[in-house]
Amino acid sequence: MKKVFVLLTAAVLAVAFTVPAMAADWDFYGSSRVWTGWLDTSKEKSGLGVDDAGLLWNQQTNSRVGAKVKAGVIGGQFEYGHSSTADVRLLFGTWNFGAGTLLVGQDYTPIDTFWSSMNGPTGGDNCGISYGAPYSGRLDQLKLKIAGFEVALIENSGGTAAATGSGANDRDVTLPRMEANYMGKFGPVTIKPYVAYQTYEESVIAGTNETSYDVASYLLGLYAKVNVGPVEFAGNIYTGTNPGNYGLSQDIVLKNASFANNDVQDVDTLGMIGLVSFKVSDMIKLQTGYGYISNELDSAGTTTTETTTAFYVQATISPVKGVYIVPEIGFIDYGDREVTGSADTKLGDKTYYGAKWQINF
Repeated sequence: MKKVFVLLTAAVLAVAFTVPAMAADWDFYGSSRVWTGWLDTSKEKSGLGVDDAGLLWNQQTNSRVGAKVKAGVIGGQFEYGHSSTADVRLLFGTWNFGAGTLLVGQDYTPIDTFWSSMNGPTGGDNCGISYGAPYSGRLDQLKLKIAGFEVALIENSGGTAAATGSGANDRDVTLPRMEANYMGKFGPVTIKPYVAYQTYEESVIAGTNETSYDVASYLLGLYAKVNVGPVEFAGNIYTGTNPGNYGLSQDIVLKNASFANNDVQDVDTLGMIGLVSFKVSDMIKLQTGYGYISNELDSAGTTTTETTTAFYVQATISPVKGVYIVPEIGFIDYGDREVTGSADTKLGDKTYYGAKWQINF
């Protein structure tokens, strides 16, 4: 009798665990990516006082494994990346309630756009996000998608980004980050206007006295692309304030607000990227792009300006489905730091040659 009971219990448990699995559709996937490249860095950028060059040969941190799950109106996705340890890239659930979809968890935010396939000087599928394409990360959020619109309340980055020289003892967050976009397709033209806003307080504590200052960031931009036969044109432009405090990806030093005269001094930012892609065949696609970031700080009667530009040319070669070899050459120019009343300071440059090797499974 005892054996029969054990067998029946095991059968019930097996059914209990099997039924939910059968009710959901699990689509597992993976992608392994290795960057093999050579990077030349000028003495101004290397920090060594001399030019530096070397080989890069590594598994990219955006190699991943994950799964997409679907069970009626409920769905979700998880994705782990590769670094020194496994790290969570995506982890969210969705509810399709008919008029739209509610997303809860860690995901890309509404401003994130990846129409460029640029690898960048160290690989890792930069996608131009450091050189004029908008990207603020994969963050914890509540996101609503309705009829081409996305609106999200997102984790505020105020806990990790400070205004330069503020001497703050504490940072307090009272509102989540807010982002929204609209994705519209009109024949061969796709447009994506977007807007973002974030604010948090930095507090300076002296004895029992506390003085707080608001560090606010906003972003307003437009991405667009058009397909003309085998040719695709795409571009982005955005403007805003304090991109570093916001958490926007930019390969530039001057990006955080500063602190002077007992007040926050904002950094104004302008970012742009343009690219042209040409589909030679089902196996080969060519792309070239140019990115531009210019940031300016007016503080205590002094204006400081920095500008970073980037240029790349690449070919995406796919001999079979799921296999990609992407040779690329590029040049990053960090320009000069221009300060009112002072001589310009050269910030250096980088030149790279490499290839991404990718297999999706």
